[in-house]
Amino acid sequence: QKIMDKLYYSNYSAGKMICILNENGKITYSTNKEYVGKNLTDIGMEVFSEGTAESVMNGEPVLRSVKYDENIKQYVMVTTKTSEIDLYAHAFQSSSLLVLLCIGIATVILLILFVNLFVRPVQKLVNSVKRIGVDRHTVSMVDVGDGGDIALSFNEAIERLENMIDSNYQHIINEKNARIAILQLQINPHFIFNTLDSISWSIYKNDKEKSAMMIASLGKILRYTTYNYDKFVRLADEITIIKNYLYFEKIRHGEFKEYFSVDSSLRDFKIPCLLIQPIVENACKHGLRDKENPRLLVRIKRVGEFAEVVIADNGKGMTHEEIEELFASDRHIEGHIGIINVKERVMACFGQDAKFEISSEYGRYMKVRMLLPIKEV
Repeated sequence: QKIMDKLYYSNYSAGKMICILNENGKITYSTNKEYVGKNLTDIGMEVFSEGTAESVMNGEPVLRSVKYDENIKQYVMVTTKTSEIDLYAHAFQSSSLLVLLCIGIATVILLILFVNLFVRPVQKLVNSVKRIGVDRHTVSMVDVGDGGDIALSFNEAIERLENMIDSNYQHIINEKNARIAILQLQINPHFIFNTLDSISWSIYKNDKEKSAMMIASLGKILRYTTYNYDKFVRLADEITIIKNYLYFEKIRHGEFKEYFSVDSSLRDFKIPCLLIQPIVENACKHGLRDKENPRLLVRIKRVGEFAEVVIADNGKGMTHEEIEELFASDRHIEGHIGIINVKERVMACFGQDAKFEISSEYGRYMKVRMLLPIKEV
């Protein structure tokens, strides 16, 4: 009886019953006293066996777990009503979705604060850095508000640079790295906002299972971008993130055919984080939506000393005039900032040997082609 009490208080929950059985399946103890002395067949349950399985007890479905206990030389059986399991699972899923959604919202808020408190001060610093070497007399102390510590460090650097202004090489490297960082920081919030928008749409449609899977996928994407936003990553890792993003697109806007062809010898080729994904996102957003029989191609192969990256879709495409306007140096077309961002990052990271091209026919297709030198960057 002491053993029974211990089992009862350590396992008790609504809809659960604990029994001790002998080798013939007769109930010797039970949390439901009315079952003591009965066989399992008397309460509508088939002959027992060790392990976990679904069963029926008094006409109600239950989940049954039977295990032989060496200490008491008896079988211990725990049954839980399936209805109670579903109730707890539903409650857990709902609470988990709420918690994860709150985490997502908090992440967006932190990203916005991060951009306001860090990117803008850095942009001011970059603008001041650009003046160094052009006319040293125009370089002045910088005030970036909340970035006071950064400004102080930068101002001290200006004083030291007065003795080494003739060495312009280091300035070029620093400016390049700062520009790459700013471009990357522009990509991250844009990408996160779009994925959160997809999740909110799924929750609005009350599809809890897909919402949970999308939030889990978003967690993987956030880890990827958080730890790698300023780094070079393996091409294979970038492809994995692209497939996660396409999962979001298919859930929200419907199925479409996708074709991936990646040269296995380039799987470890290093590229800037989220270099290819914005092009794929642009194809989905402007090309494949509302398109009959939509198709997307991502092909990466070795061409001599270059890695050729091609992203193509059979969407609405662009006119020659729109492409020229897109690459105009003095403006960006609404909704296509990601493409310009990628082009600038390609040229900043890989130099003048790299190529970034767009070919398109309005109403038929659009293709983006990048040639990236295969070398240490």
